Amino acid sequence: MAVDGHQDESGGGDSWALLRRRGPAARDWATGPVAALQSAAIFWREAHLAYIPAMEEKRPLQSIPDDELLHRLAELMGQSRRAEADIVAHIAEVEERRLFARQAFPSMFAYCMDVLHLSEAEAYLRISAARASRKHPILLTMLADGRLHLTAIALLAPHLTCENRERLLERATHRSKRQIEELIAAIAPRPDVPAVMRKIPERRTLPTAGHLVVPERGESLGQGQVPTIELFLDGVAALAASASPVSPSVVQPLSPGRYRVQFTASAEFHQKLERLRALMGSKAMDGDLVVVIEEAVTEKLERLEARRFPADVSRPQRLPGRVRLRQGGNGQPSAST
Repeated sequence: MAVDGHQDESGGGDSWALLRRRGPAARDWATGPVAALQSAAIFWREAHLAYIPAMEEKRPLQSIPDDELLHRLAELMGQSRRAEADIVAHIAEVEERRLFARQAFPSMFAYCMDVLHLSEAEAYLRISAARASRKHPILLTMLADGRLHLTAIALLAPHLTCENRERLLERATHRSKRQIEELIAAIAPRPDVPAVMRKIPERRTLPTAGHLVVPERGESLGQGQVPTIELFLDGVAALAASASPVSPSVVQPLSPGRYRVQFTASAEFHQKLERLRALMGSKAMDGDLVVVIEEAVTEKLERLEARRFPADVSRPQRLPGRVRLRQGGNGQPSAST
């Protein structure tokens, strides 16, 4: 793929030289990639922070016509993507030279967090993209022009080869995270996960901070009373501190047509699920939770659809009450009770 007359590694050119000449940090390559990386990160952070106040002083966003506002937003996204590709390229070069060690950091991950002030997730995505771009420089071009986002590159990187690169990246162009996960499930299917239902252990936390409980104004301590210390986590109420955070639900493609579903449920839900499994009898004899949950979801879905779309004759209808279908004498089904 050619960009400004230069080809990437897949075409036999040097895209790294192009990236070093592009962007606000290009002038800093003469002093080394560490300075260039820091300069790029600081420049774009300050530019983004300064853009809105300066723009509001000249022309409030509320006064901009709709079409112009959309056009300016698209331009800003393009600038952001090009800056992101430039930063990822710098991260790749800094890690390749192990310059983070010269700055007394044990890893590039630690350097990104402590020096560039990225979050864990931001550092992970950019380092993953940087490492993949060393072998597949076209990823930087696709990141810069918006065909791929950082999450897509991080997900695709373990599965990219020189043989499948062109075909796989074409299929991944402009796809969401969920669509990328389904694409990976198709090219690298994983086996079904076992059905598991277990109780989550209660979290026991030791108090790490406290505050002094003193009388309100006008009150006094009784004889023999002393101020007491109530230990709270970071000064937060004990009830809030003791509450266990709820893990987010997971819906993850494993293979074509197969998904891993994980969620945290209440004790009441667990009891209802066990009662339903017992009532289903032979259908749930093998203990497969999928059968139990799918039956319940299907029945609930049919009831809601019947209520929402009562005139939909294409949807199969269930006969009310104890009405059953039997074969009539003329070969046609007839209703009986």
